Amino acid sequence: LSDHATWSSQTETATLTGQVSVLSNDLHLNGSSALFEQNQQRIHIQEASMDQRSTQLTAWVTGELAQSLGSSAPLSVEMISGDASFRRYFRVHQSHLTWIAVDAPPDKEDNPRFIRIAQHWHAHSVRVPEVIAYDIDQGFMLLEDFGDDLLWSALHKPCSDINALYQPAIDELHHIQALPHNDLP
Repeated sequence: LSDHATWSSQTETATLTGQVSVLSNDLHLNGSSALFEQNQQRIHIQEASMDQRSTQLTAWVTGELAQSLGSSAPLSVEMISGDASFRRYFRVHQSHLTWIAVDAPPDKEDNPRFIRIAQHWHAHSVRVPEVIAYDIDQGFMLLEDFGDDLLWSALHKPCSDINALYQPAIDELHHIQALPHNDLP
């Protein structure tokens, strides 16, 4: 990015010489767009020119959805977050449906372990995203999308019943502890 920038907080407009412009909370960055959601304190970035792995992931997801749903409807992919690992998460939209696509480089992540535990828990009625499809060699997974509602946000709403919010999570932990685990990695 350029060192030349202007910012006006009253008009919510910023410009970095030909590189970035922000208008009404929309960020345009070299053909990419980002939507700032202040209430959720997160940034969604949808890149026009994705890196090679993102392009491969999108092609893989397109093929998986075409095969499993028989749908050739166009889809869109937006990065939603990463975590403390090398994994990257993307929300996939097709028509009115959404999924989570995961890019987890196989040389950096233990994907078979992740998949095995997720499938085991799902089979025992633990509320985890279902693993819909995966490609171990490429490090790609397609998961059920639980949406954007987070416990953190619910806990910080005025008049939220903290016990009513935590109790299902505690109950789920007790359920997980009681599961057979001798065949897990």
